[in-house]
Parts: sequence; C-alpha cells; structure tokens
Amino acid sequence: MDGDKPVSSPMATSCKLSKVDGKPISDPFVYRNNVGALQYLSFTRPDIAFSVNKVTQFMQAPTDEHWSAVKWILCSSNLLFNMTFLFLVILLYNLLLTRCKLGRIDR
Repeated sequence: MDGDKPVSSPMATSCKLSKVDGKPISDPFVYRNNVGALQYLSFTRPDIAFSVNKVTQFMQAPTDEHWSAVKWILCSSNLLFNMTFLFLVILLYNLLLTRCKLGRIDR
C-alpha cells in the first residue's frame, strides 16, 4: 500500500445524517432504487463507497435530507451525466434494433 493515492469522497466524513431529520419522502421506492444502483456501483468506484454506505443506513424510512445526500453523490461524482449518456445509448440501440426487426431500415 505504499503507492496508494488518496481519493476525495463526495460526502464529508463529518456529515451527520439522522433518521429523525427531515420529513419522509413520498415515494421511498425511488430512493431505494437509486441507492441500490449506487451500492452496486461502489464496487467499481471506491471513491463513493463511504458516501453510499452512509445513505444505505436509511433505506427503511428515507427523508428529504437523505434524498438530498443521494442527489449530491450523483451530481458531485459525475454519475448523473454518465448514467444519462448510458441511457441514451441504450435507448438509441433499442430503437435501431426494433427498426431492424421490423424491416424499416433501407439499405
């Protein structure tokens, strides 16, 4: 570990999230879905592992404060841009694949 370099985290280590702060969000499924995707992604992105661990502790009853923390992780680590780009590539691929199956692409 002599050659390891420190990396910055999207969330300060002194950030304190609490289960009583904020008001409950209307749709916890969206929170859980995004945090689950971040959990999976943290295997390949160790720079977000600490922050993701913090927000996963509130999956049972997320509040608007916890949702703000999730949005901060997405925005500060450029994940939102990367996921949007990936979504557009997948959408374009599916559109072309559907058109090819229907025989609408002229050669």
